[in-house]
Amino acid sequence: MIYLWPNIISIILSLLAIIFVKKLPKNIIVYDNPDNNRKIHTAPIPLIGGIIFWININLYIFILYNELNFGQGLTILILLLYNFFFIVGYIDDKVLVSPGKKTFAILFFLFLTIPLDDKLIVNELIFKDLELIILLNQSNIFFTIFSIYFFFNLINFSDGANGITISLCIYWLIIFAIFGSLNLLFIYFLIIILTLILIFNIKNKIFLGNSGSSLISIVFASLFIINYNIEKTIKCDEILLLMFLPAIDSIRVTVERIIKGESPFKPDMTHLHHLLLKKFDKNLVFLPYMGLSVIPFLLSIYLNTIHILLLFIFFYFIIFYFFNKK
Repeated sequence: MIYLWPNIISIILSLLAIIFVKKLPKNIIVYDNPDNNRKIHTAPIPLIGGIIFWININLYIFILYNELNFGQGLTILILLLYNFFFIVGYIDDKVLVSPGKKTFAILFFLFLTIPLDDKLIVNELIFKDLELIILLNQSNIFFTIFSIYFFFNLINFSDGANGITISLCIYWLIIFAIFGSLNLLFIYFLIIILTLILIFNIKNKIFLGNSGSSLISIVFASLFIINYNIEKTIKCDEILLLMFLPAIDSIRVTVERIIKGESPFKPDMTHLHHLLLKKFDKNLVFLPYMGLSVIPFLLSIYLNTIHILLLFIFFYFIIFYFFNKK
């Protein structure tokens, strides 16, 4: 219990930092200013959510890494990945790095680091409701890095309305706690930190920023992969259903932009959460989004995952058409 005190103190200090954020050094805290266009907030919002998450997850891993049972090598590698993604996002918050440069930096670093530990490499695809095992063989590195990069974009694309990305992460952590094989103390700690950030995020007091969404993307990508590789308690098709809504929304938006001859990274207001904003309060839009997000996996506990996947692809486009009507 004595080892938990630094983390408890860190949580308390995080709460104080959020409450008194205006007192923090202006050269450290970046503010997201309204643009009277795509951004729907009306006053500058501090991008402190990512910094708080970064400090707390680093502190936990440094102090209680033995509880994680990752081993020294994997722990060091994870810290490198987490801190690299955070730094890339933080720089992007400060100076707006172009998508091309950011993509190159991330892919280059992933190709340098992911091959260093097998626990971060997906070697085979095992499904819950398909009697099929796909061996990836020499393509395992490429598949793993593509999956992490896709998840990075999925998280960034979903981070466009208060509470959505954070509540998705809390939902995934609850699933890990119930069905996964990860350390429960670590899971509960992450839930506490993200819940703290969520409360102030939905009140429009703080944002995650690119630093937060980038860090969250690699944290949860690594947790999904490690959990999958250790005991395979959550299979490939179940993972797809867990992230179904932000995944299909990201794919749809990307394809639409490419068809229009636009950059797939060009920001716009065509994501599902933007459409939901037409019907719901901006600080409550995460609730219907989460309602739609949790159903596919919950149904998969009792029904065939492939049938659910096909059903919800159809259901998604019906919802999209309904909310996209003028």
